[in-house]
Amino acid sequence: MLNPFGSDVGADIREAQRARMPHTFARKIAQVTLKSRLLSIERTEDQLGESLFYKGGEQEIMHNLLSDIEYLVTMDEIRRVHRLAGDMYYEIMARSLSPELGFRRRTPRPHQDPVNAMLSLGYAMLFGNTIVSVIGAYLDPDHGFMREGGERSLVVDLIDPLKTSMVDTAVFSIARAGLIDGRYRVSTKRCHLNEEVIDALIAALRASINQEIIDDNVLSLSQAVMGEGSLSLAYQFPGLYKDRVPPNPDDRTPDHSDFFAISVPGTR
Repeated sequence: MLNPFGSDVGADIREAQRARMPHTFARKIAQVTLKSRLLSIERTEDQLGESLFYKGGEQEIMHNLLSDIEYLVTMDEIRRVHRLAGDMYYEIMARSLSPELGFRRRTPRPHQDPVNAMLSLGYAMLFGNTIVSVIGAYLDPDHGFMREGGERSLVVDLIDPLKTSMVDTAVFSIARAGLIDGRYRVSTKRCHLNEEVIDALIAALRASINQEIIDDNVLSLSQAVMGEGSLSLAYQFPGLYKDRVPPNPDDRTPDHSDFFAISVPGTR
């Protein structure tokens, strides 16, 4: 069917999007993102054969945060837990890497270490794939739920649950394999990645960024804002893990099939 000239295609869905209370949507984003990060830590521990959590309740804190999200009643509380869990995740994952890389936590640009530089490149690629889907669904990319308002806030909301499986796994695998050693330099302003590292990372990201999952998440959001179902967000590649988080370290099924075998020219 042809739309009349000058008609605002998608106006209904954008109006419904702006009318929705953000609490339920933000809570789902926080839950799924934290689940994906816990599973990412678990996969890394399985691969390394050692625990990344410090003794003293760090693991319990993250599981308690996940349990608490369901009962948070204000947006400020949801955002605080989401931010805290994210900070903890990056600091824990940093322990899987060589200290010489200088990665301690996620930092703002300009980055002073190669891991943060690679993460930003990966998130930019994931952002690009996601905004295409968002615009194609006639959603307002500037009206988020976890991040209400702000430029491209909805896109940033949607990529949060996808970062671990679609970007972080590739970045941390490259870093742990030593494939960036000697292939970057840190100036007084920022970290510069060698072209070989960039090419290898882009190749890995093209394999790991799954447009079908992105599109499915955007479709679910579109249906949810129109009242046609509840929001369901995928956060993993199909078949790797069930949609659950193990209650304790002993209840785990190792699966290393999602770790990349990546090579940089001139290395083995």
